[in-house]
Amino acid sequence: MANTNSTSAEQCALAADGSLLDASDIVFYNDPDDEVPLPPTLNFSPAPPVHPFFNGGEAPAVSVASSRRSGRALRPSIRLRDPDNNEPPARGTSALKRAASNSVSSPSTRRKVTDSDDSSDEFQDVENGTGGDTEEEGQDEGVDEEDEEDTGLEDRFACVKAMADSNREALALTAGRKEDRTADVRTIFTKQQRINPATNETEDGHLCKLCRAAGVIEKNCFFKGSMSTLQTHISRNPDHIKIYIDWCQKLGLALNSRAVARSESASSIDGMLQGTLDGIVSRQPRMPAFTSAGMLDYVIELIVREDEALQLIDRGSFRRLLKFMRPSLQEKDIPHRTKLRQEIIRRAHDVEQRVRDRLKDISGKVSFTFDTWTSDAGDPFLSVTGHYIWAPESHPMDWSLKTDQLAFTHLEGNHSGSNVGNVLVRTFDRYNLRRKLGWATADNAPNNFTGIRTAAIDINSTPGLTEKWEPAQRYIRCMEHAVDLSARHFVETISPSTRKVVKKIRTAFKNANMNLEDEGLDLNAINESLASIDDTGDDEDDDEDDPDEVATLLSFADSVGKALALVKQIRASPQARAFFKKSCQQNDVPTLQLLLWIRTRWASMYSFLDRMLTVRKAINHFVQLADDSDEVPTLRGKSYSDFRLGKQDWNKLELMHEVLKEPASAKQTFSSSQEPTVFRTVPVLEFLQETWENMADLPRFYEVEEALRKGLANLEKWYRKVTDVDAYFICLVLDPNIKTAYTEEKWKPEFHEAGMERLGEVFDSYYITPTPSESTMSQKATAG
Repeated sequence: MANTNSTSAEQCALAADGSLLDASDIVFYNDPDDEVPLPPTLNFSPAPPVHPFFNGGEAPAVSVASSRRSGRALRPSIRLRDPDNNEPPARGTSALKRAASNSVSSPSTRRKVTDSDDSSDEFQDVENGTGGDTEEEGQDEGVDEEDEEDTGLEDRFACVKAMADSNREALALTAGRKEDRTADVRTIFTKQQRINPATNETEDGHLCKLCRAAGVIEKNCFFKGSMSTLQTHISRNPDHIKIYIDWCQKLGLALNSRAVARSESASSIDGMLQGTLDGIVSRQPRMPAFTSAGMLDYVIELIVREDEALQLIDRGSFRRLLKFMRPSLQEKDIPHRTKLRQEIIRRAHDVEQRVRDRLKDISGKVSFTFDTWTSDAGDPFLSVTGHYIWAPESHPMDWSLKTDQLAFTHLEGNHSGSNVGNVLVRTFDRYNLRRKLGWATADNAPNNFTGIRTAAIDINSTPGLTEKWEPAQRYIRCMEHAVDLSARHFVETISPSTRKVVKKIRTAFKNANMNLEDEGLDLNAINESLASIDDTGDDEDDDEDDPDEVATLLSFADSVGKALALVKQIRASPQARAFFKKSCQQNDVPTLQLLLWIRTRWASMYSFLDRMLTVRKAINHFVQLADDSDEVPTLRGKSYSDFRLGKQDWNKLELMHEVLKEPASAKQTFSSSQEPTVFRTVPVLEFLQETWENMADLPRFYEVEEALRKGLANLEKWYRKVTDVDAYFICLVLDPNIKTAYTEEKWKPEFHEAGMERLGEVFDSYYITPTPSESTMSQKATAG
């Protein structure tokens, strides 16, 4: 039936009654013989909409190469507002767009952020559906300029932070959040805490809702095991399986194979009638027949995987256990540690030979990572790991990323760069990798780059080497370490190490002619002396702290110092820990242990602050009652009330926590992935830098502005080193989901064009003109 809403021109082949007209009766438009051509139609097809990524409009957060972008309305970029580049950049403009500003390291003056062009206001009016002058605009003219500045800074900070948070959420979704992976089990189970009647302690677990509804006592339907335990419980109850399948189908959840493994054989889902016992009696794989060689295999697996001592095999208790399990065993059938050591070394050589044979046949590059390790006995080792793309000969296009341990070598001598470089060269020669070396990844310690340069000198001296191995271009830095170093600069500015504080205060006491044991100290004189001491050149990294000195200097510590000292005092006493546990229970906060700040551990300060804020009520409760409680030992020379954290102290801790949350989350962008993350480096660093810049411009972060600037200066240093390596840009634009969208939007045109030009040069160096196949040549010969 014809559409009644269509125009007559669209139904030119239909008569009034809906029948088809003869061709001679149809009026054809735009016929070559027409004297007047058909006028253009008024119903234009809508052009493809511009993605909000480029026009700054509102849009839901979308996933782009595992990176989510916020749907918040953004201001037009400077290139759109000021195409002639006449307007000076605002203070909050990112300095890391391939041309970082030097202003991050210097203290800034507060000034209003203004726009010389009014187009941004008009743009916002159009987006909000308004336009022209209104009474509200006239009223807004009287708004205080300082409030306008703060509002603009807050909006920009919130916008960038939302985009960074969305990006991290998308990366978590890509990796698969635990809540999503266990959503099917939660249709049957619910999380619950239960008091164990035997121990009177709280236990976390899962309660089967179906069993509980059927009248089963609580202890028999409460499970403390993992997800596999819950899935096994579902599979063993036919009524559970039916409800589980129904709910998963309604909610669109994938069925877990373990939960429904027995459903088909154990019962009919429709009638729930048991057919056989196959679904109840599970078939476990049978162990192989006992042999002395098989026993040796399992003993070696135990020693290697569990890092046990070789002497375990000679222990009488272990040998008696083997004989008990196999009474026919004789003493001569059980090897001793010498035989065990020889067998482990032989098998290690066999594995090494298999890796060598595989690397010989691959056509691509072999990249490597290396790091130094220290055993419990203090012996240093250098670990070298190889990463490469491999495909079986039968399926040459079936690529997979492989990782193999190439070396774990004892470092003789110091950890100098030349020593590290020599170990790397020996490893490359062992696997014949001089002509297949890809990229090196290590942390940012200076001796690592020295080791790479040392290895490059030896590698480039190889006779017949057609392509030089450039260490500056082949060094991929550990971004987690770089981000942590920037966060450490922020922390050290606010709360320097104890050794630095002790050294500085000792100097202050010496200058003021005072002693730590003196009573009635002149605090003003000490403060003046402290202010006159220049400790900027003291970069010692010594973790040896003297608790007595820390306690003596407590009265001079700031909010962070008091918090650190309080945690140290609580952890040092078992009675204090027990009393703090009661404080957590009485204040309905999670019963968690307070964490120490380990300066050499990444994101340790953030973890310390996060735990402090989580149990804040319990800490305040502990400090108020601990001194008067008989359950807590009395402190020597001080009291727990000295560590009381007031409202201002907690506000400072919250401020530090908010700042440090950004680098801690940025590090998770790299560490939470099992795949290469080089393409994420530039966006993550730029988002972090822009977020910190916006924080430094906000009045509420005024107290930590100097620390933020120092952290930004260090972050800028690592960013400049990143932009000097082609691999970061190339990996970013080669990602099929991002391509050039990010750099075209966020970078200046000249930097984007320079990157694309360099990409073309690298591609030309890799490109090999394909040779015509035999079929193509035969076709050309036939055609000729």
